[in-house]
Amino acid sequence: MEIENLKMYDIVKINLSEGLTVKNYPEMCKLLDEEIKDGSRNKKFQMEDWKRYFTFEKKGQKFIITEIYDKPLDKNDKRAQGNNKEYIQHIELLLLNYLSKQKGFKATFTVKKLFLMLSMINQSYIDKDYNKIKENSFVTDWHINNFYQRSYQKLKEVLFGSLRNLKNRRLIDYEELTMINIREIVDGKLLQNNIRIADENEKNYIRDTQREVLKEMKLESITQVFLKYKTEAFYKRVNELLWERYNIKYSFIEIEILFTHNYVVEALEQAKLNIERKMLNDKVINYMNKQAQNNYDKNQIQYNERVEEYMEHIFGKPSEMALSKFFKLDDMYLEAQMELAEILIRV
Repeated sequence: MEIENLKMYDIVKINLSEGLTVKNYPEMCKLLDEEIKDGSRNKKFQMEDWKRYFTFEKKGQKFIITEIYDKPLDKNDKRAQGNNKEYIQHIELLLLNYLSKQKGFKATFTVKKLFLMLSMINQSYIDKDYNKIKENSFVTDWHINNFYQRSYQKLKEVLFGSLRNLKNRRLIDYEELTMINIREIVDGKLLQNNIRIADENEKNYIRDTQREVLKEMKLESITQVFLKYKTEAFYKRVNELLWERYNIKYSFIEIEILFTHNYVVEALEQAKLNIERKMLNDKVINYMNKQAQNNYDKNQIQYNERVEEYMEHIFGKPSEMALSKFFKLDDMYLEAQMELAEILIRV
């Protein structure tokens, strides 16, 4: 790890924590022992560098720390820019494949059911049975909560990135529907599992109740609810108030996807070709990088053998001129070859 990385890494670990709210930019600079930059461009570059160590959500002037990395990202690591292209490509292929097999023009899912259909999780993730998860294992409730907090945010990020990409290409439309389970009596009978789309008033009730509970729990946002492992307590309290005031037992989000079958089939075939091209391209790059590594290792062995053999025939230290006769790959050879593979081969 580079020295400058290590210094910032230690500062981040000591002064920041996931879920922490920092009131403004100057306060963030103070916590990170960073210079306060003038101009939006300089601030932007500075914040991009911070993303090598942690991620954050902006809420007005405030920063909410959402994730602290176990180790700093390299400067050329695309995760620092939030690049989810690798995930999105696979998600789109699976989603298009599913839609191509549907008879109608509409499909609806809860978010977690969509995760499951795309093989991003398994059924145990949805069941969330803590006792079963901990069977014959060393994991604790804290480990499980931390895992759900980290994974759910990332899974949603890449899922909705894929949906937006497909929507931008006019292959689908999608809408997030607020669904409610409501207590309702019809003809003197209480309806069971009475789930329907919330109307505008009911959506306002839900939003305002959630805001009220955020203030009650002294939290800034839903993001902080997840980061501080308050999800269960938060929604339990929200549902209590919704039931008392509006006869709403609970609410949830359902994603409705609209599509045209022939366009989906056409896009699916193209997506399959893109995946094949990407796999081939990755194999070529891996081969080139492995070859460069072998060349470098072989050259180091040959160089050391020749120098050792030369040293057996002289007295004292060899001159730089004498050693220069033996070919040695420079220290930047591997890095340069890998960089060239990215520039000249990566598609």
